[in-house]
Amino acid sequence: MKEEKSALLLLTLSSKKCSCCGEVKPTTEFTKKKNHGKWCFYSYCKECGHKKSKKYRIDNLEKCKNLTRNSNLRNRYGLTPEDLEKMLRDQDNKCAICGREIFLHGTSVDKNKIAHVDHDHKTGKVRGLLCKTCNTGLGGFMDNTEYLLSAISYLKKNK
Repeated sequence: MKEEKSALLLLTLSSKKCSCCGEVKPTTEFTKKKNHGKWCFYSYCKECGHKKSKKYRIDNLEKCKNLTRNSNLRNRYGLTPEDLEKMLRDQDNKCAICGREIFLHGTSVDKNKIAHVDHDHKTGKVRGLLCKTCNTGLGGFMDNTEYLLSAISYLKKNK
């Protein structure tokens, strides 16, 4: 009798009915809830969860983009959106190197005009905001002033 109960319990715990699609699936098809014990799973299966997430991202595209961008700025550089806006105002809405007009974001804005955070790769210290072209150029020269001076000399010599 005790063996039957434990076998029934194991069978019950090894499968679960999805609240979204209604199918009974093995618990391996459900995501475990963190810090809720061994047998605590979300009510919907992974497949339905992916569909729900995808639909949410499509329905809330701009919100999701801003959340991702803001968390990246905070995690990588310790910057808030307000910090970025102030930096851009202090630079008169222009790239710190070439002086072309740049924007923080926008769907109709040319991708080369979107502001990129320039930082020292050794210290992580933020230096300013650049257009994509200038940021890529600095990265290509690996922030090495000798390479940049050599490039200037090369360009002057070959005018």
